[in-house]
Formats: sequence, structure tokens, C-alpha cells
Amino acid sequence: MISIVIISYNTANLTANCVESIFANYGESNEIIIVDNSSTDNTIELLSEKFGDRIVLIENKTNFGYAKAVNIGMQKASNEICLVINSDIIFLEDYKTAIEYFDSNNIGVMGLQQLYPNKKWQRSYGEYPSITLELKNLFFITFLKNILNKMFFYINIQKIKNVEYVDGAFLFVKKSLFNSIKGFDEDYFFYTEEVDYCYRVSSANLKVIFYPFSKVIHYRGASQKEKAIKRKSIEMMINNNILFLKKRKQYNKTKLKIYLLLAYLNNLKLEKLSFLHYKKQVHKIKKEIILNLLINIKI
Repeated sequence: MISIVIISYNTANLTANCVESIFANYGESNEIIIVDNSSTDNTIELLSEKFGDRIVLIENKTNFGYAKAVNIGMQKASNEICLVINSDIIFLEDYKTAIEYFDSNNIGVMGLQQLYPNKKWQRSYGEYPSITLELKNLFFITFLKNILNKMFFYINIQKIKNVEYVDGAFLFVKKSLFNSIKGFDEDYFFYTEEVDYCYRVSSANLKVIFYPFSKVIHYRGASQKEKAIKRKSIEMMINNNILFLKKRKQYNKTKLKIYLLLAYLNNLKLEKLSFLHYKKQVHKIKKEIILNLLINIKI
């Protein structure tokens, strides 16, 4: 038995579908804890009506952000093995084999292969924010690695990997370790909190594992109204990457400016090739944000 902690925000139907997919693959044997971050839709009413006391429903009166919501949910978890997930997740199978692998090895955190709803490959792990990563982005190394990973997925050549971080939409964690390293860092409102957590897990000499043999649907970005808050989301992501660097004390003023400049140059280079990575609108927003940071940054 495991505890499944789901964080929801204005995703009533998706959250209900997520819970139903858990019941379809596991029955009602696992503890399901839903932490709602002050949704303004009908999430609370729908979940209460459909599932009643089959779930633990925590209703935050304020949107505390993802990291704090996870910490609140984990405080209620009664099992050592926990699964922290977004509300836009659909279970495809009983993950018994994955759980056994996670439990029987020196693993601190583990993620599975995520798929889009059409069952196409989705990036499920990555590298820490760094100047090295921006250089890889600038010279298309990251892009080419993703192409190779996608190809290996489609021809079914996959292997378990030690990675720097696994995507936070679907994380197996151990409650004792989670508590000992003080959970998610609540300085991250949304984005990069899983990167920070995985970094601290690695620092505790435990493995961060990508397990590709089990798969899960992730709608990705379902709680966001794309056109309305895209700029805010991008700005938050960039600022949280900088926050990660600050917390790691891996920067000085010059390094941070180089990091931002590389990100900016990367966007300039990719604007003419937007079909390879981001939409032109996203490039424009990123350039504006990064230029502003370069001009106004104070450390």
C-alpha cells in the first residue's frame, strides 16, 4: 500500500479522471490525498460528491503554491512509499514492479516515462540549471539528446538511468527521507521545486532514478490558462532557475550574467527555427524577461 498525494488547482474533471484511473488500476487499496490550492472552479464539490470518504480532501483557503501543497499532503501520508503527482495524470497500469524496484534499491526519488494523451513521448527528466546546460541548449545538444531519447522510446530500446532530476508531475518518494531533508523548499512557488528536491536527495548520497518500463499519461500544463498567464509562468520558471543557482552558491555576478546571456542568445538563435523548440510568442516573452534581468539584476 502506498500514499498518493495529488495537487489540484482548477482542474476538477482532470482530477476526478486521475482518481478514477487510480481506482481502475489499484482498486481502493491505496491512500489518496488530494490537496486543493484554493480552486475557483467546482473541484471541491465534484470530488466530494464523486468520491466521498474514499479520498482525503484537503482544502487550502489560499493558493500556497505547489511546493507547500506537497508538504501539506505529505504530512497526512501514512505510508513510507508515497507518490506525489499532478492532477493531470492518468494511470495506465498497476505500477507494482516499479514500486518494488524503488523500494528494494538505494533510491531516494524515482520517476516514470511520461506520455502525452496521444501516447507520444514526453520529456520526463533533465539536468540542473547551469551554464553548462545553457551551452548544450545553445548548440542544440539538448535538442539532439531528446530526439535520440524519443527514437529509443519508439523502437523500445530503453534502460533505467541515474539522472539529475525527474519531472515533478510523477514522483515516487520515501516519507522518512522526505521528512529528513525537510520536504520541498517552499521558496519555489511553482517550477524547479522538484529539481531542488532531487539535488538534495543526491546530496544525501541516494539515487535519482528514471524508470522507463512503466508509463503514465501527463496532460502537462492543464491548470494554466495559456494565453492569460504564459508570461507569468515563463518569468517564474526563469527566476526559479536563478533561485536554484543562488541556493547552491554556484554563481557570482559574472557567472549569473553569462547564464542569462546564454539563455537570451539561445532564444535569439531558435526564433528563426521555432518549429524545433518553442513557439515564437514564447521566444519573444523570454527575450524580454531575460533582457530586463540582464539590465536590472542586482546580486
